[in-house]
Amino acid sequence: MTLVNTSFRPPSRSGVRRGFSLIELLLAIFILGVGVISISAVFPAGIVQQRRAQDDILGPVIAEAALSTIRSKVGQSDFGTFEEFGIGNPAAFVPLDRPFPNTWLRGGDQFTQVGDWPWLRPSMAVVPDGVNADERDYFGDVDLFSARFARASNFAPGYPSNSNLDWSIGKTTELSIAGGFPIFGDAFAQGDTGAFLYGIPFNRSKFDLFGFGEDPLVTITQEERFWPAGTGYEAGRDRPQYAWDCMFRRFQGRVQVAIFVYRVNVGGAAGGYAVAADEGTDAYDRESTRPAMPARADFTAAVSGTLYRPLDPFGDDPTPDAAPSLDDYERVTVVNTGPQYNEPDPTLDPYFEGWQAPGQWLLDPYGRIHRVAQGRRNKRQGPVRLTRPIPRQAPSTALWNPALDESGPISDPAVIQAATDQVRSLWYVPPVDRRGISLTPVYVSVRDL
Repeated sequence: MTLVNTSFRPPSRSGVRRGFSLIELLLAIFILGVGVISISAVFPAGIVQQRRAQDDILGPVIAEAALSTIRSKVGQSDFGTFEEFGIGNPAAFVPLDRPFPNTWLRGGDQFTQVGDWPWLRPSMAVVPDGVNADERDYFGDVDLFSARFARASNFAPGYPSNSNLDWSIGKTTELSIAGGFPIFGDAFAQGDTGAFLYGIPFNRSKFDLFGFGEDPLVTITQEERFWPAGTGYEAGRDRPQYAWDCMFRRFQGRVQVAIFVYRVNVGGAAGGYAVAADEGTDAYDRESTRPAMPARADFTAAVSGTLYRPLDPFGDDPTPDAAPSLDDYERVTVVNTGPQYNEPDPTLDPYFEGWQAPGQWLLDPYGRIHRVAQGRRNKRQGPVRLTRPIPRQAPSTALWNPALDESGPISDPAVIQAATDQVRSLWYVPPVDRRGISLTPVYVSVRDL
């Protein structure tokens, strides 16, 4: 029997093995391309998640470092009260240019116990419009008790011209009213020349502007508020990744500090980053003489045709008397923040309306911190929803004193409860400053000093 090898194939005439066809090659390239595109699409999301995780970790760390910096410069005993300056019942002081309410107690501030005062931002040297951040080495510096502003006025002796302590441009402070006047105590007209304030009250038994005590000059530079420590925008230095700002209040006799941590994305801005001026359209609440960081929104307020009302525990719930449920989205929804498709200019102002940004951190007058779960970047988006409803709280003169209301004492329990529940002001980091620098809010902390 003869065996035949059926697996044998004669070689091709050319002696070369057959390769891939053009169709097979194109198909392979297509499959490979789909895979590469799919993988590359994951990288941006991964970078964003990594950055958020870094923010979540570093935010509290930076806030603790900021608290240590502040405590190294001032303590509880360095702060005073408005009563020390003869400024007591808000309805009693006499402003020079307008009836009450004036300057330091505005619509969103709470009338509280004697000796306490609401959130106040320290004096700050800001970058004016059209000026680079590196044109003055003091841009962004904080003057805790507004000593420079006071000494640049006609109400206190100035610093020597060769001291290099004066801020020639960019001075801001919380309590300056029209014409550059401070707020005055009752005793000022009787000869107490120190009974005036431009900002946070200091301890008059320790500090004095007229040489009878220590100079109330306490400075925190912009570089001290950068993180990592030692970073800056000068040649040869690493650029900072984060910055922080602060404000203070006196609550039940204790001074508290609120610290706002945010990531800085300078891009191509000239001179790097320092806090920029906020020059709004309202000459009373938003003018270039007021500190710009943190930003502040007061309610009720109308901004570009949108009326924002005070936040309350019921949100946009049409049935506020009904028992709340776990899926009650209306109570975390902020009123009047729904989509406005017919709005000709959907832009949100970052200072007046930046509290609506996705992921925003918000601080209210009671020292409570809120987060935006669903935000919007323009008026054609929305609505804005918080991570939880505004908490209800029992009436207390430590939170709001109905006996000191500007319209007169209030005794109606329902009115008192509603006023105690309302949030009429919010403080936050704007998503972009007036120089176009992107700022990402990272963390907010409230601590006893």
